[in-house]
Amino acid sequence: MMIGAELFRQGPRPLAMAVAGVVNWLGTFAIAMGFESVQVCLSLLKTVLFTAAHFLLLLLLISIADVKTFWGFYFTGRRWV
Repeated sequence: MMIGAELFRQGPRPLAMAVAGVVNWLGTFAIAMGFESVQVCLSLLKTVLFTAAHFLLLLLLISIADVKTFWGFYFTGRRWV
């Protein structure tokens, strides 16, 4: 909210800050009301998302190790040590 106070001149600042506060409260309310239904919908996919994120992290770590593919890493016999 402090950055919003610096965006407006002295005249319209109170109205702008009031509008920003209302928008902030409405956004927070919308997120709070929709969170439970989104959580229920994503509960079926959380294992898939978790696995995909870790697989992408593994691919990133392998590419950082100067081996471009998993099979290249496997066949060179490198270790993570």
